[in-house]
Amino acid sequence: MQTTDSHAASLETEPESIFFLHSPFRSRWFFLRTLEFLLVLGTDIFVLIKYWSRLTEHAANLLIIVVGVLMLVFPYRSIVQTCSELQELCRRAEMWDSEHRALLIAIVNSAQRSMGSGISRYFTTVWMLLVFVTYCLIRKP
Repeated sequence: MQTTDSHAASLETEPESIFFLHSPFRSRWFFLRTLEFLLVLGTDIFVLIKYWSRLTEHAANLLIIVVGVLMLVFPYRSIVQTCSELQELCRRAEMWDSEHRALLIAIVNSAQRSMGSGISRYFTTVWMLLVFVTYCLIRKP
């Protein structure tokens, strides 16, 4: 019986997910993901402006539509929506008993870590693709 009581006590003292209790725009986690997004988007815009004269119409459209919109804006928008949904779930959980709330907070923290590492890897991959495109444009006569 003591293990159940000590387990419940540890759940009550577990820190709640600060990220999803307030606006995601106030958290360092979300701010860093936004900076990654802006870095890659800025690189895309830089490549478009700097090498516009070397780009064919097809290549420019690919960089604008595929990389800029489909590979950057849509995934970022998806992250914002997911964070908003998780934030709403955490707000509703404030009315739950402490054991269920602690379990939800643990799940949400795990989701936050997974989303963060996944989107960071994704933006890094897109950034590396843009670096490769820039290298190819530099070598183009």
